[in-house]
Amino acid sequence: MGKTLPALKIVVLDDDKAFTDVITAYINQHDPNINVLAFNDAFEARKYVSNNEIDILFTGYIMPVLNGLQIIESAHPAVKKILISGYYSKLDAKTLSRLSELKVTCFDKPIPLHEIGKIITDYKNEPLNNVN
Repeated sequence: MGKTLPALKIVVLDDDKAFTDVITAYINQHDPNINVLAFNDAFEARKYVSNNEIDILFTGYIMPVLNGLQIIESAHPAVKKILISGYYSKLDAKTLSRLSELKVTCFDKPIPLHEIGKIITDYKNEPLNNVN
């Protein structure tokens, strides 16, 4: 018998609950075996992300208290980081440079849902991630 691989762990963060609900529902439909947690509070999300092992982080940028970059910086370097923001095209050069250093994939809102599915499928197919 083959060994069972651990379920993929994904965090979705945005201060817009409708947005996190749609993304979470899509991920659950894409693969019901994925462990997806949604947060609408950036402070709570940062606490979770910095203290737990996760595979993929989807986050907005502009939120009360903390921004998406601060959340991304609290994640382990191995985490696949995705920034989805209606303000992406308005970010300053310093922020864009930092996002690039952290190997963050960025999308403008609204992100087509098939892109979320592609990100998950590509992650699973990367040899080092070994999650199927």
